[in-house]
Amino acid sequence: MEATRQQKPRIKLWATLTLLAIVVAGVVAFRGAGQSGVQRQIAAIRNAGLPASSAELDRWYERPAASNNAALLVVQASRDHVYIGGILSSFPAVGEALSPEIKKAMAEHIEENREVLQKLHEATQLEETRYPINLKAGVNTLVPHLGKVEGMTLTLRCEAMLHAANNDTKRAVDSIDTSFALARTLRNEPLLSSEWVRIACVAVTLQGLERLLSDQKLERDELAELDRRLEQAEEDGRRGIFRAMVGERAGVIEYFLTSWPGERPKFEQASAPPRRVSEEPFDVGFGTFKLIGIRDWDLRLYLETVGQFVAVSTNDFAGMLRAGELAEQQSMVRLSQGLGNLALMTRSIIPAIAGSRSFSNEVGLATRLRAARVAIAVEKYRRAHNGALPERLESLVPEVLAKPVVDPVFGKPFEFESSPTNAFQVVGKKPTNIFSSPIVYQIYSSAAGHALSNSLANAFVVRR
Repeated sequence: MEATRQQKPRIKLWATLTLLAIVVAGVVAFRGAGQSGVQRQIAAIRNAGLPASSAELDRWYERPAASNNAALLVVQASRDHVYIGGILSSFPAVGEALSPEIKKAMAEHIEENREVLQKLHEATQLEETRYPINLKAGVNTLVPHLGKVEGMTLTLRCEAMLHAANNDTKRAVDSIDTSFALARTLRNEPLLSSEWVRIACVAVTLQGLERLLSDQKLERDELAELDRRLEQAEEDGRRGIFRAMVGERAGVIEYFLTSWPGERPKFEQASAPPRRVSEEPFDVGFGTFKLIGIRDWDLRLYLETVGQFVAVSTNDFAGMLRAGELAEQQSMVRLSQGLGNLALMTRSIIPAIAGSRSFSNEVGLATRLRAARVAIAVEKYRRAHNGALPERLESLVPEVLAKPVVDPVFGKPFEFESSPTNAFQVVGKKPTNIFSSPIVYQIYSSAAGHALSNSLANAFVVRR
């Protein structure tokens, strides 16, 4: 009996040690799997010729010679730019005449920015571009030029509108051309925020183009130049969304490794105040997560998720839309189940990417760009037929279009509706203002608009 009682503590000790050994082995295996998974994914990224760190991303963003860098001229121009405000904060609708007060305010705003606009027009002569930003700073990279580019795009739209209202067609076309070129300076910047601003700037420029085509009849060579810019803007979107996703991935990898919760960020200023004592338990908890391999598993999940987004961005627009929606849904499910609940960094970063509708916005812009290209073709047709509108878009091929321009979602021809007698119509289940004022014609894809949850918002409308 005595021997049995003496053996019990030994058995408990061995059981405890065995259990502890199993737990330690499990942690080691879990951590090893996470680390090896991360290493394999980073190696695969580099083998594909893509950046996997902030320093590599900085090198990936090409550096043109200063003499051929349009971005430097844009930065110079932005230093003196005066933002639009007051009465110019909202413009009359396309087709409505500019009031004397609006025209006066426009003229004053353009005069305030005369040297700024001159520099921007000069920048269109340069094809290469890189803004002076330091991508080595990773998630702390400063991009002060983005807001300025957007602001100057509004000024260029104002300039185009005033020239069109004054019947100065050539200068109006130049303003639209420069506005497209300004948005294009962001096409290489491998940041999602830069791609969002590029999309916004192109959308603003399209508004100016609608106004120009509504106010003036353009020469054939002017229409050809605008069509070239529209085609470029679509290609820039294909390039831009891919580079943005690649850049988001590369910039965050280093942040995971140096600034996971509970650690001081690598890029934090040395003079930063010391942490509060109350933060220490928080740090210990996250330190434990790192020790057992949760951080590596978190990074592995992030790389898998954003890697899927990068793959989506290589599709054509139709595939991008479908695959993007699926990837976004899968990412949200993945983060709401099992260990996904412990992926603290991935849970904080991915929703900003997946919830931004980046792919949908890119496809939506491409739809409107193509609608604008069809409108340019209609204007070419009208020049050749004494101002008459085509009865159907099929009439444009092959006279002014080598082949039909189709919507990027379903690959179907755009729809064409005209109202030469200024008739009023209501389209859709709910009233829409697309036809609430006289139009000459509109180009749209109702099916694509529905798929993008925009109804007919992607229509390109010409009013007079």
